[in-house]
Formats: sequence, C-alpha cells, structure tokens
Amino acid sequence: PNSARNVLVRSIRLNQIDVGSAVNFLVSMGAESAVSRERAVTSVNAVEVGAGTDVTQTTTTASTVESQRADFEDSSPLLRGLQIIGDERTNSLTLIGTPRQIEIATAQMVQLDLRRRQVAINLRVIDVNLNAIDAFGTSFSFGTGAT
Repeated sequence: PNSARNVLVRSIRLNQIDVGSAVNFLVSMGAESAVSRERAVTSVNAVEVGAGTDVTQTTTTASTVESQRADFEDSSPLLRGLQIIGDERTNSLTLIGTPRQIEIATAQMVQLDLRRRQVAINLRVIDVNLNAIDAFGTSFSFGTGAT
C-alpha cells in the first residue's frame, strides 16, 4: 500500500529552463511525467456570404494531461518510479518518489537551471582638449535606427 512506502513530494520552481525541457530531461533518465496544459479553443460558425446573419464564435478551454515515459530495453533507469508533474503556467515541477530519487532529480535540475551568463561592460572615455580651458563635464547620447 502507498501508506507503507517511503515517498516524498517536492515542488521546484524553475527560473531559466522551461518546464517542457526539464520534464523531457528527467524522462530520459527514467522518470514518468504528466504535464497539464490548458488551451483556448475557438469555434466559429460559418455563414453564407450575403446572408446578413451574424457570425457566432464560441471560446472554450480544453484541459489535457499529457504523459511521457521512456521504455528501456537492456537496463534499469536511474529514476524509474519517480513521477514528475509539470505546470507550464507557474513553470514549476512536482516530484513524487523515494528520497534518493528526489535527491538525484533535484541535483540535476539545479545543474540545468543555472542562470544564463550576462555581460558587464566597463567603459571609460577620456576626451583631451588642448585649448587650455579648465572645464569638466560629461555628455552621453544614444541613437537607434537611422539616426
């Protein structure tokens, strides 16, 4: 029974990587996943040209749960038995499994969700004027397009 199993549940909010990529990575390591998606479906009623009737349009929300599982032939995968639930709206994962599986999956997500590198620019501009005028000042301008 489930009450006798040593099962943990952990939620992870992802900052840099999207949920789909994270789920696919963990599935490739043997986990099973379910991603819930909500999509707006718009239905339009076709009318005859010149009939003078209004077009009716209805919008409904379709909720689906897509499951994924990789089947390995010759080996037992590392994360077999770990369940992953991905939520695209909040960009978060919910992991359900043994403490060891949760630890491995969390360590992998920390590695994948590293902050993207940014560039810092330190710029010094020195303008020397030989007119013997003691004046200090700064002027910055920025243009885009054809300016």
